Amino acid sequence: MYNKRVAFVISTQGLKPHGGIGQFALGFVREMTKANVKVDIIIDLYNPKKNGEFMQTLKNCGASFIYTDSMSYAKHNATYMFGGDSYNLERQINFRLSLIHI
Repeated sequence: MYNKRVAFVISTQGLKPHGGIGQFALGFVREMTKANVKVDIIIDLYNPKKNGEFMQTLKNCGASFIYTDSMSYAKHNATYMFGGDSYNLERQINFRLSLIHI
């Protein structure tokens, strides 16, 4: 039994061992585990080839991951009228499904 339980909503795009979000998540999970607080990390896309090793590191430190079968981002189109990228609706749907999965 845990004293508390908290959830992080993190895009797998930012979940990198050498990035700021990934390093913060790792440090936070380590400290919260020491304080008997469970950290659930809700992600949008499970991609073990891209960040499976880092996810395992976080699991070994006490985190758990919540995700569902994800929509691929391969068909995401850049539809922003000024030539940049638009908001990725597939990512939004994946987060929504993961949150509902809780």
